[in-house]
Amino acid sequence: MEQIYRINIKSQKLFEKYPSIWTDEYKGKLFEISCQEGSVHSGDIDITRWWALDIADHLCFEPHNTEVLLHNGPFQYQRSADDNNTVEWHLNFADGDLFSHYGSKLMAQDEHQVAEHPILASVKEVLEELATENSDYEPCTSDYTNLSPNPPTPILVMEQNDD
Repeated sequence: MEQIYRINIKSQKLFEKYPSIWTDEYKGKLFEISCQEGSVHSGDIDITRWWALDIADHLCFEPHNTEVLLHNGPFQYQRSADDNNTVEWHLNFADGDLFSHYGSKLMAQDEHQVAEHPILASVKEVLEELATENSDYEPCTSDYTNLSPNPPTPILVMEQNDD
C-alpha cells in the first residue's frame, strides 16, 4: 500500500495540545474518571493513512508465515503473543468519519473504542486541525475527493510504548 501520511507524536503532547471535546455529560464524566488530572501518558502515537491496494492482486497466504484466525464474538484486547515479532490490529468499520461522534450521546463502535482508549479522541482532534491546511488529513477512511467509487483509505493508529 502507498502511504498518504505518517504522524508520530508523543502521547502526552497529543493529549495536552489536542484535548477531547465532550458534548455529552456522561461521556465527559467517564473521561474524567479514566484520565484523572495529573495523569501521565507515555510513549508515542503513530498515525498513518494509506491508499488501499486491490487485495486480489496482493493476497498470498503462505502457511509458514501467515496465520489467519476467525473469532466469533467481540474483540479481545489482550496480547496473544509474548514475542516482539507480533503486531496486533483492531479493526474499525463503524463509520467513514473516524471517531465522528466520540463526544456525543451516541455509543456505537467508534465511541466504545474512544471510551476504552481516550487518546483516540485526541487523534481525531489533531487530524481535524491538520485537515484545515491539507485535505489528506481528513479523519475519514475513504477518499471522498473521488466521485465514485470512494476508495478506502484506512487510518492506522499504533501505540509505541517507551518500555
